[in-house]
Amino acid sequence: KVFFNSSYNLETFHREAYKLLKSHSDHNELETIQTIRRKSEVLPLGLNLQAFDKYIEQTRDSDPAPLVIWNHRWEHDKDPDTFTRLLLRLYEEGYVFRVALMGEVPYGTPKAFEELRATLGERIVHFGYAEDFATYASLLAKGDLLPVTSDQDFFGGSTVEAIYCGCYPLLPNQLAYPEHLPRGETEVLYHSYEELIDKMRKAMDQISQLRKKNRQHWVAQYDWHFMSRQYDDKLEQLAKGEW
Repeated sequence: KVFFNSSYNLETFHREAYKLLKSHSDHNELETIQTIRRKSEVLPLGLNLQAFDKYIEQTRDSDPAPLVIWNHRWEHDKDPDTFTRLLLRLYEEGYVFRVALMGEVPYGTPKAFEELRATLGERIVHFGYAEDFATYASLLAKGDLLPVTSDQDFFGGSTVEAIYCGCYPLLPNQLAYPEHLPRGETEVLYHSYEELIDKMRKAMDQISQLRKKNRQHWVAQYDWHFMSRQYDDKLEQLAKGEW
């Protein structure tokens, strides 16, 4: 049995595995791809989302300027350059907002984020890794907008956490992101950089209305309270040889 944490990963694996085997001139055993596909299943990540609840309940942000969140690794595959370009453009257009830049910093600060900090100054309310969960959770609970610019993401745990805490996401219409949305919530998906800018403008103009909406139910199913039962059931079936 093969488990993948998203449909995107499942399809990507099968597609790339087929291409790899097909590149061999003989004995490529292409039929094994269908065998693996029949044994494949999506089992999403389990996350400790309920740990955020007390911070969501305690945090109230009355500042009219929306708080834009980045809570991913500071690496090129998350595309900090596009994120920075987006915010600098909105800043030049006169939009007033604040920014919290969180996440692991494995290889140093990207030049784009240095430029963002130099330009926005005190609008940057947090810069760097959140050293404790309370800081991280409180900032997410205060967050308003989550523009995601990642080029690669196998599941998107940080995105799920931010949505659970109330952030309004703007997500690429690719990778695993569409899988985290309820049916009909396609308004938060974008297909191009210009469309992302348009959606950010609209979100900032409507921030008071967006703050009133609860999006926790979009992703609450990933909490371990629910996912642990699924993992237990699957592992028990494996142990019994039922696959």
